[in-house]
Amino acid sequence: MIDFSNFEKINDEAYIWRNFLEDDICDDAFLESLNLSTFSEKEVRPLDSVELLGGAMDIRIIRKVQDFFEGTEFTVGHFLHWFTPDNVWFGIHRDDEAYDATPIKKTWAGVIYLANMDGGELLYPTNNTFVHPKKGDMVIHACDLPHAATPVTSGNKRTITYVIYDTTNPIDPETYPHGKVVADETLRQVFASTEWLHSDFGKMWRKAYNIQMIGNYVIT
Repeated sequence: MIDFSNFEKINDEAYIWRNFLEDDICDDAFLESLNLSTFSEKEVRPLDSVELLGGAMDIRIIRKVQDFFEGTEFTVGHFLHWFTPDNVWFGIHRDDEAYDATPIKKTWAGVIYLANMDGGELLYPTNNTFVHPKKGDMVIHACDLPHAATPVTSGNKRTITYVIYDTTNPIDPETYPHGKVVADETLRQVFASTEWLHSDFGKMWRKAYNIQMIGNYVIT
């Protein structure tokens, strides 16, 4: 089991550890991310210009995360740098949407924030909760939990993500659902979350993506 005693509870499937990383490590990782943004190998998503950055990861961060899970049934991997430019949403998704060849179940996902942000609230539509992460904070949430993030205006949303596998739960990755099947289910879950769709953040998201509603029904 994961020990969430150092975390604040966001909802039953998401938790945040404030100041998980010290400022100096955050600053070093931020500069590393900034340098990675200049490399041609980065992947830039065409719909929102979010950058998925390759390159080395600060071993201090990897070890600190690994140490947290030491002695549990979980193992961590796939540490990645991300940069989200201003005025774009990090769109609603689940962290189990992408194909993963690892033959054990991906159960949780982590994200670490490298700077304070104007905006950038992390949203969980299916239970209508949110949190505003700050520099050094680490969020852990279930891989099958839909989430998104509001736009920032500070020009400094740089994050590190990783995934958490349950070593006691073997799977066949070739038959495990992923891709459009999961993405479509994610939208079905979100469209069923009428309380969130009518909330302030839900209205912001609907306006950004031109999602129309009549009463509690989504018009696509």
